[in-house]
Amino acid sequence: MGKDLSRKSRGRYPYEDSEGRDMAELILTDEEKKMRTWVELDDESLGRVVKADMFKVKEASEERERLLLFSAAMILCAAAADTNADKLIQTIKGLTTKGQPLGNWEVTVRRLKA
Repeated sequence: MGKDLSRKSRGRYPYEDSEGRDMAELILTDEEKKMRTWVELDDESLGRVVKADMFKVKEASEERERLLLFSAAMILCAAAADTNADKLIQTIKGLTTKGQPLGNWEVTVRRLKA
């Protein structure tokens, strides 16, 4: 059987995130638990639900961004190592992202001495 990658396996579910940080506990009354939709919650309770969910979305987005940046850096380091180079310079002219021109860029990867 493969690894358990569910949220439950990543920490003291549900009050600790994957990095051990404490998270707020959402405590609902029995009446709130019986409600058919979140629309029936009072504004304060609904706000707590939305806030808890937004924290999860923000955390996942930040983790994804860090992963993408680190992956890009590893690809550039591996490209330099594959050619036995101590330094790799990649020039990008006329970079455009999401329809916005960002200009010309130079990315440098340099092997550090151990």
